[in-house]
Amino acid sequence: WLWALVAGDLEDALRNSTAVKAIRARLEAEVESGELSALEASQQILAAFAADLPSAWKR
Repeated sequence: WLWALVAGDLEDALRNSTAVKAIRARLEAEVESGELSALEASQQILAAFAADLPSAWKR
């Protein structure tokens, strides 16, 4: 259950990240249209989240 809690907190932080919010709709649309693979989009989301980490972990 420890890792389930960690995973849940990480997903919450990802979804609430300002940087991720800024690109999320565009990436989802590009994946849906086939312009971008889900793998490429996930890499962009993780990169945006990593760049936003200092603010993402402040509560």
